[in-house]
Amino acid sequence: MRIITRFALSWFLPLFFAALVSFVTILELIDLFTNLVAYIDADLTTFQILHLQLLYLPKCVTYSLPIATLFAVAFSLGSLHASNELIALFGAGISLYRFVLPFVVCGLLFSGAYFFIEELLAIPSLTQKQELMAILMGRTSPTQVVNVTLVGEENRLVVHTRRYDDRSRTITRVLVYEKDEEGAFASRIEAERGTWDPEQREWVLQRVRRYIRDEEGNLKEESFEKLRTDLGEIQPEDFLQTRHSIDKMTLAEAGRWIQTLKRAGLPYREALTDYYKRISFAFTSFIVALLASSVAGRFKANALLLSLLLSLSIGVSYYVFQMVTTLFAKLGYLPPVVGAWLPVLVFFSGSILFFKYIART
Repeated sequence: MRIITRFALSWFLPLFFAALVSFVTILELIDLFTNLVAYIDADLTTFQILHLQLLYLPKCVTYSLPIATLFAVAFSLGSLHASNELIALFGAGISLYRFVLPFVVCGLLFSGAYFFIEELLAIPSLTQKQELMAILMGRTSPTQVVNVTLVGEENRLVVHTRRYDDRSRTITRVLVYEKDEEGAFASRIEAERGTWDPEQREWVLQRVRRYIRDEEGNLKEESFEKLRTDLGEIQPEDFLQTRHSIDKMTLAEAGRWIQTLKRAGLPYREALTDYYKRISFAFTSFIVALLASSVAGRFKANALLLSLLLSLSIGVSYYVFQMVTTLFAKLGYLPPVVGAWLPVLVFFSGSILFFKYIART
């Protein structure tokens, strides 16, 4: 059986890596030519352009992993059937289930690789690319946001800043409104500037004026050169996330942002759906490997062409179905976890049925 596994992988792996390199190259070229005019207008050097393209590389890899897996499985089985090698294997008593097992295991491993590459490399490098492009082209950096308002836990704290700079982790022209447990005005803070202290995990506000009600209900004014506060547990990343989607956050950042929305009593269904989708989408390589294994090699005439077309059709159906269920979840017709995971469960079940009733075994 080890011989069969090596034989299957000897077909699959070279095709997979060739397809992966090809798709990554195509995506890199698309990104390059899309931004080429802007690069020329900004008078970027060749080294700077190559640096930007290198930062985009991990994202291209995650985009290409599922389609490269689908292509390699379909091409391998279609070619083997076209050359009658599958017939020889079946005649030797080797079932299709056993033969495609290495493909399915590779698909599962690629799903794990997708998750870790996306979390550890793709998202940070894409953010770095956007920031570097903004700096090189003289635009506002994506690490800076303006006119941000955040709401603290149970809507008792409202924080507004004119500008937040993520590189220095500073907020400028800060206004903080606090309400008491009954919802009445408790205090107002005005500060020219605030800096994040990572050791104490709190904000250091500078040149502060605070208006607060005393026990008798009278309003009094206080002045401070510096004032330390946690701003209702609001962290620096919370300011930056207001302009980013879940797709551009790591799972840890996304989870923290969803908790911030929950604490503030703001809508979080869309963000939660995208959060679950980020996890479920990692299994795409595994699903397409199963689907391609169940249908490729089914045709006697034009085996390669028909297998590729059918596999690609199923792959497109998977993406479209996922888009529909995600949209229904965001609109409230499905729970977020169902909208994100339903395509995986449906197409996994479908691939098992294909193996049982359609596949040539």
